Amino acid sequence: MSITISLLHHSEATWENFFKACELPSKVAKLYAKRFVRERMQPYMLREISKEELRELGIEALGDQLSILRYVRGADGRPKEFYGGAGGVAARMAEEG
Repeated sequence: MSITISLLHHSEATWENFFKACELPSKVAKLYAKRFVRERMQPYMLREISKEELRELGIEALGDQLSILRYVRGADGRPKEFYGGAGGVAARMAEEG
C-alpha cells in the first residue's frame, strides 16, 4: 500500500487566515504567512511542529507559539483553513467544483 501526500502550494492568504484563526494580530499573521510560504511549509507538517521549529521559522514570541500550537492541537492537526470546515480550502473547492 502506498500513501501519497499532496504537496499543494498554499497561498499567503490561506496561511494568513490560519494565523488569524490562531488569534494573532493581522500584521503578525501576514508576516508569518510570508515566512511559511517562503519555507514551503505544508499543512500536514503542522501535526508535528514544535516550539523549536516555530522559532526557526521566525516565530519568537512565546505567546504566538503557544497560540499556534493550541489551535493546531485543538484541530487535531488538521486546521479547517486547509482541510475543510466552514471556510476551509476543501470546502471552497467543493463549492466551485
